[in-house]
Amino acid sequence: MKTQKKYNSPRDGKHKIDIEKIQELSEWLYANPDKRTSDCVAYFTKKYNKAQCVIYTLVGHARRMMQERVIEAEKKKTAIIIKESEKEVLKSILSRNEACEILSNIAKGKVRKVGEKIIIPTDNERTRAITVLSDVFGWNAPAKIAQTDTQGNDIIQPSIKLSDGTLFII
Repeated sequence: MKTQKKYNSPRDGKHKIDIEKIQELSEWLYANPDKRTSDCVAYFTKKYNKAQCVIYTLVGHARRMMQERVIEAEKKKTAIIIKESEKEVLKSILSRNEACEILSNIAKGKVRKVGEKIIIPTDNERTRAITVLSDVFGWNAPAKIAQTDTQGNDIIQPSIKLSDGTLFII
């Protein structure tokens, strides 16, 4: 046996209203946006054989249900638009690999055409591109330098030899 959900009437709380009837009214209102409330009431008063006041109550619930549907549809539409916009923005942002490829082409001195102009990287631009690439990839990592005193002699690091033979530098 299927149980039906029921809404309490907002006026007196005594009348039970069928959710299925409200959904049907909502769909009818959605399909016939040019119809007036009185047309809807006249149609459904005959169909359900109910009093007009009951149908007006149903129409009120149906309109709220329809508004919720429209709001929900607008939220979904907005979410899709935002997601598509985010995709477009991400496509327009230069990735690290693309930037490295451009720098590499400049460093190699490759000729490129921009509009009607032919651009040939200068030696200065090529050197700068190589410098940036070396920074990105860590080609110029700092060398380790031994600590020395004022005469240039190595400073012995203070250390402790542990009982197991391991040397521990302090």
